Amino acid sequence: KYRTEAEVIAGDCAKLVNDAIGRGIILHLFVDGNCVTVVTAKGKATAKCDPHDKFDLNIGTVVALSRLGYCKMPDGLAE
Repeated sequence: KYRTEAEVIAGDCAKLVNDAIGRGIILHLFVDGNCVTVVTAKGKATAKCDPHDKFDLNIGTVVALSRLGYCKMPDGLAE
């Protein structure tokens, strides 16, 4: 199956989020309006996203994790 670049990026972000959850990095995850806030042992960070779009929620979560230094932004995704 052919996947668009956006689908590949969203898939990469989903893997990073699932890994962070599995390793206990994400202590809390809040969605409020058009923002996702991630709370970790290092602190908290917020990123804009569309909470009705699961792909965008994963991307927003990765942006917040990257701001806290847990991962680098996936290729093709710029802040």
